[in-house]
Amino acid sequence: MDEAAPITWLIKEIDAIVSAGASTVSTGLANGIAPIASACFGIYLILMTLNYLRGNETEPVVDFSLKMASWALIIGFGLNAGNYNSTVAPIVTGLGTSLADIVSGGNVTSGALDTLALTYLKIIDEGFAKAQEVGGLDGIGITLLVAMKATIVILGLVPFLVAATLFIITANVGSQIIAMVGPLFFAFLLFPATRQYFSAWLNTAFSYALIPMIIAVVASISVGLSQKMIPAGSTLDGVPFKTVFLAAVGNLVLLFFVKQVASIASSLSAGGINASMPGSIGTLTGGISSGMKGTAKEMKGAHKAWGATKGLRTSIANKFNSIRKAG
Repeated sequence: MDEAAPITWLIKEIDAIVSAGASTVSTGLANGIAPIASACFGIYLILMTLNYLRGNETEPVVDFSLKMASWALIIGFGLNAGNYNSTVAPIVTGLGTSLADIVSGGNVTSGALDTLALTYLKIIDEGFAKAQEVGGLDGIGITLLVAMKATIVILGLVPFLVAATLFIITANVGSQIIAMVGPLFFAFLLFPATRQYFSAWLNTAFSYALIPMIIAVVASISVGLSQKMIPAGSTLDGVPFKTVFLAAVGNLVLLFFVKQVASIASSLSAGGINASMPGSIGTLTGGISSGMKGTAKEMKGAHKAWGATKGLRTSIANKFNSIRKAG
């Protein structure tokens, strides 16, 4: 693990695992769907030619030529595995990082989160180091004071960092998945009746690209807030409780904005991502909790059934013994 940038390291490792199979999946999908798309497209061209021969089509020649050019681009870049993996897929997977770099002035979003986390950890570490230098009862008092302030900082900082990191990972993995299934939706783009599916795919890809950009804005605000509250070179023992508390509250307030990131991205991309996604972490937690409750109820039910079975066995055994004694 890279201790100088742990969050960036974690995100890159997950991206590497996902992207390792993304190219293979998209290549297989493009090669598998190409024959079906070719057959359907051939039938579509035959029907269109028949309409032209019957005089049912009134489309100008120039418009038809532009349509043929668009077909060539779709087939050449969307259904050709090599061109798709070298041209389209990098755009889909890298758009979010590029937008985040533009917003953050060249600093990657995860790098801003690393800066935020390491800044607070350095302040906490220096506070404990100063307490050890003092020693004696004064050192114990300073240690307790630093521990209380560190607890407040961690309670405000960790939820924000976890939520922001989860959203970045979700956006990166989502972009990889969107890029994997891209050839299928490029095939939909060939036919007028299925073009809306490509539009939905494009909106979803744009939504995932917007998430890192919005997170970059929130992360920049958080870094600026932390530098304003606790300037560089400060130690936690010398920072007032009021300042520490306000810094923690500021991170918790920004946590609320982080939870709205997916909803904002969905609104900007015409509903590319379901707006209920901001509660996805809570939904997952609730699902796990519900599952655990359901399992507990089932275990209680099984225990009751086992008790009833034992009671029935005892009753049958007593009845058998009474019959045997009577005999």
